[in-house]
Amino acid sequence: MPNTSPSEHARKTPRWSARAAAVFGAGLAFIIMAISGLVLIIAPRGSVANRIDWLFGGLDRHGWQAIHLTAGVLFLVVAVWHVIIHLSVIKNLTFGTSAATRGHRSELFVMLAVVALFFVTAILNLPPSNWLIDINEFYNRTYWVP
Repeated sequence: MPNTSPSEHARKTPRWSARAAAVFGAGLAFIIMAISGLVLIIAPRGSVANRIDWLFGGLDRHGWQAIHLTAGVLFLVVAVWHVIIHLSVIKNLTFGTSAATRGHRSELFVMLAVVALFFVTAILNLPPSNWLIDINEFYNRTYWVP
């Protein structure tokens, strides 16, 4: 048995993990998208923002849009990377394994239905999707009247 104390073992730096990097990358990009999206919901429209020199956190609307778009593209790239790295796990969850032959198809179908429902409500301008537009219009009417 090697003569290493628990504290020496605990201080070892783990190897680089592409899986961990993909998870952290997707999570951080999502957080940036969420924050910038919330800022853009309450931000005035472009012409009003320009006219009143609107700033939030030192950035104008164009800056927040650039952050939101960049974080969105980064999220998509990292999400594709994450799916590629975890493809075997996704296959096992979808199609099952010898231990669980049915996999998690019911969860897949429920989430497909939820995502489809949100897309349909957005296309048809129905709740809950249109609530985001209503919130944005409320801020524009209430706080950013030209």
